[in-house]
Amino acid sequence: MMPWEKESARLHLLSYLAGVLYHLGIFSGFAVLFAKVVDLKMPAWGQIIFRFGLGLGLLSGLGLLLKRILMPNVRRLSRPDDFGANVFVDVFLAAALAASLDARAVTFLLGYSIFLFLYIPAGKIRHCVFFFYSRVLFGWFFGRRGVLPPRRERS
Repeated sequence: MMPWEKESARLHLLSYLAGVLYHLGIFSGFAVLFAKVVDLKMPAWGQIIFRFGLGLGLLSGLGLLLKRILMPNVRRLSRPDDFGANVFVDVFLAAALAASLDARAVTFLLGYSIFLFLYIPAGKIRHCVFFFYSRVLFGWFFGRRGVLPPRRERS
């Protein structure tokens, strides 16, 4: 997953960085959601860190959405679910940020999250569930068999 290992990331480092920040923001959003569900009191420094992550994630998500809309090559490759998933997650990040700032927004965050969790298995963002699972299975299957890393042929 490192940018120098993937041609698309290596050639588009700004988009790669935006994607990393977007996903960090999403993790921050899930952390804020969890804290609100279990009524976990977060210290002030923790709130600042999560708000910062949410803000960066939201800005990155909006930037990636604008790139998808404005760049003809990216727009041509995109499907409606690509746009919808981006907007869906951006609203989640905005709701989590609002809920971290104002208790009145918690109800919206909780209600919206229900729809997000219903959408996850059906939409593009299902990778958030399967990514970690597939990495573990990949490691178990190939890692213990000694096939990773591949041996280089001597010339």
